[in-house]
Amino acid sequence: TIGTQISHDRGSGYLIAHEKWHIGRYRCYVGRLARIRQTGEGYAVQFSRRRLCHSLFSLLGSRRKYNVNLLSCTYFSGLEVADDRALLGYGINDIATGFAQIKVDMI
Repeated sequence: TIGTQISHDRGSGYLIAHEKWHIGRYRCYVGRLARIRQTGEGYAVQFSRRRLCHSLFSLLGSRRKYNVNLLSCTYFSGLEVADDRALLGYGINDIATGFAQIKVDMI
């Protein structure tokens, strides 16, 4: 699913998509950077191989659960791309927030 708005840089559009994993009865969400480019036939979308999450420890979830079906989540809600760098805003397991910066050359 789409997590962030599209941010444009150097002729490409970028967004963070949420990838959902099912682990037993639980769900886990991580992010993937997507690049959208216009081609002669329409548009091409490329996804990064790297999965984005707050930390490996956060993938274990939190003790306090607001959603009993959720194991863990890093929900991405903000993105700004400039000069091949992306500034990300996100939520962690429905209890905290964070910001991170990554290189967009990972696609």
